[in-house]
Amino acid sequence: MRHLIEAARAKGLDKIAIAYGVTAWAVVQAASIAAPTYAWAPWVLQLIIFSALLGLPAVLIGAWAQRVRSETGSALKPSRTDLHVLAMLGVSALVVGAAVLWAFRPRANLMPSPPDTVAAAPPPNSLAVLPFTNLGAKANDYFADGIADELLNALASRRGLRIAARTSSFAFKGRNLDAQAIARALHVRNLLEGSVREAGNRVRILVELINASDGYQLWSHSYDRDLTDILAVQTDIANAISAALQRTLRARSAIGGNQAAPIDREAYRLYLEAKDLAYRGNEDDLDRAVELLRGATEKAPDFANGYVLLGHSLFLLYERYNKAAALPSAEIATRQALNLGANNIAALGDLMRIRVEQWRWNEALDLFRRMMQAGNPNQAFVLHERSVLAYTFHYPAEDHAAELKAAELDPLDPGLWYALAVWYYNEKRYDEAAAAIHRVLQLRQGTYLDRDRECLIAVGRGRLAQARQLSDSIPSYYASSAQNLLSCPFAIAFAQKDAPRNRAMIAAAIADYEKNGGSSENDIAESYRMLGDLKNAMPWYERAYEARDTLLLFAPYEKYQTRDLVDYPPWKALWSRPPVRAWEAARVEAGKTLGVVGSEGLSLRKNKHRI
Repeated sequence: MRHLIEAARAKGLDKIAIAYGVTAWAVVQAASIAAPTYAWAPWVLQLIIFSALLGLPAVLIGAWAQRVRSETGSALKPSRTDLHVLAMLGVSALVVGAAVLWAFRPRANLMPSPPDTVAAAPPPNSLAVLPFTNLGAKANDYFADGIADELLNALASRRGLRIAARTSSFAFKGRNLDAQAIARALHVRNLLEGSVREAGNRVRILVELINASDGYQLWSHSYDRDLTDILAVQTDIANAISAALQRTLRARSAIGGNQAAPIDREAYRLYLEAKDLAYRGNEDDLDRAVELLRGATEKAPDFANGYVLLGHSLFLLYERYNKAAALPSAEIATRQALNLGANNIAALGDLMRIRVEQWRWNEALDLFRRMMQAGNPNQAFVLHERSVLAYTFHYPAEDHAAELKAAELDPLDPGLWYALAVWYYNEKRYDEAAAAIHRVLQLRQGTYLDRDRECLIAVGRGRLAQARQLSDSIPSYYASSAQNLLSCPFAIAFAQKDAPRNRAMIAAAIADYEKNGGSSENDIAESYRMLGDLKNAMPWYERAYEARDTLLLFAPYEKYQTRDLVDYPPWKALWSRPPVRAWEAARVEAGKTLGVVGSEGLSLRKNKHRI
C-alpha cells in the first residue's frame, strides 16, 4: 500500500486532492449561505454537496490519466504500478459513491408541509409564538409555556393576523434550530421569542419580535410587573406586537384590547399548571386539571378563561373517556365563561360541541355563527370548529377544505393529520389516507388508534397480509375490550368473507358492552348491517338513538350503504321521528351558513374528534 501512495504522490495526486478539497469546501460554504437567502429548494444544496463529494475521485482519475499520457507520450500506456494506482482510485470512488448514495437516500420528511398546497412565500402577517425560555425554577416550566400560550391565543383572535397554532410552534421547544428553519417549517414570516422569570409575586417577561427572513428585530420590550397584573401585561404585549406588524405591513387592523383586570396570583398559577395538564390529555391529567381549575375559579370568580379551561377539560373527559357525568358540569362552566365574556371563541366552540352532543342543532348553529363573528377566520381553532360543523351536517367537501386550511397553520399537529386520514379513508381515497396516517406516525409514537387506522387503510387497499401484521402488532388493544374487535379485526374477517368469525366478534363485543358499558351501540348495529342482518341491527340502532349518538344519522349516507336499510320499515319509522327531522332541517341552514351551493352527497366519518 505504501508504494502505491508514493506512486500517487509522484504523479502529484496529493496536491491535486488538497487543492480540490479546499475549492469544494469553499463552494459548499458559499452555497450554504446563498441557499436560505435566495430560498433555494433543499435538493439544490444537496446536489452541490453530492457533486463535490463524487467529484474528488473523478478529478483524481482524470489527473492520473493525464500524467500517464505526459510520461508515455500521447498514448495511454500505464505501467503495472499505474494500474494499481488506478485500481485504488476506482475502489475509493466506489466507496465514496456508496457512502454518498446512502447519506442522500430518500427519507421520510419529519416536518411535512401542509397537504394540497403549493410552496409559496409566507404572508407578511404570519407569526409563530415560540415557547418562552423559563429562567426560573425548572419545575415552573409550565409557567413560561403558559405565558407564551396565552399570548398566542390573544394574537390568534386578532383579525388580520395569521398565527401558527400551538401544537406546531411548541414542537420546537428544546430544539436548537435557527429562526429561518423554524419559519420555513411553520410557513411564517415572523417569530416571537421570549423569556419568563418568576420570583415570588413578581414576573419579568422579555419579548422579541423577529423578521425570520432576514433575522432583523422588529420590536422588543421587557416587562417587570406584579403577578396580579399579568393579564394586563399580556394585553399590552399583544397590542404592541399587532402594532409592530401593522407598521411593517403599512395596513390598518384592529389592535386594541380591553384593559384586563387584576387577578389573584395563586389562581393564575393554578390556571397555568392546569393548562399544562389539559394539553397532555390523559385521563388522570384531566382529572387533576379539573381539580386545580375548581380552585382557580373559586379564587378568581371573574376570570373567564379559568371557566373556559374547566369546561373544556370536563368535555374532554366526556368525549374521550365516556364520563357522561362530566357533560352537565362542562356546560355549566362554559356558560359561566360566556356570562363573563360573551365573545370568547373557545367557550363558544365548546358549547357548540355540547349542543351537538345533545342534538340541539339550531342552538349549535347559532353558536357557530357567533364564533365566526367574534373570531379570526384564519385561526386554526376556528377552522377546525368549521370542519366539525361541516362533519356534523354531512358536508364533506367543506369539512375537508377547512381541515386543509387548518393544516397550513398547524402542520405538525398529529391529531389533525389523523382526522384527515379518517376523512380520506371514509371517502375511499385509500392512498391519500395511507400518506396521512404515515405522517401521524412520523409526528408521534403511534397510539393504538393510529395503528388500528393504519390497519383499516391496509384492508381498504386490499393488502390483507399487511393488515393482519398490523392487527397482530397491537393485541393488547383488542384484548383490552372486545368492543375494539369491531374495528380492523372485523374488517379483515369481512374482507375474507368469514361470516362466522364476524358473528363471534359481535357476540363478544355485546357481552363486553353489557358487562362494562361503553359507547359501541352504533358500531354493533353497523356490524350487523354489514352482514345483512337488519333484524339484529335495529335494536342497536334504537340504543344509539336513545344515547343520541350522532353517528346514527350518518348510516343512510355511507358510501358502501345499500337500499336495504333505508327501505326497512323499522328504520323508516326511526328516521321519521322529530329529532331526526330536526337534524335534516338544520342541515339546510348549516349549508347556508357554510356557503354550500346546491346539494352534495353525504359521508360517514367516525372518530372525528382530534386525538
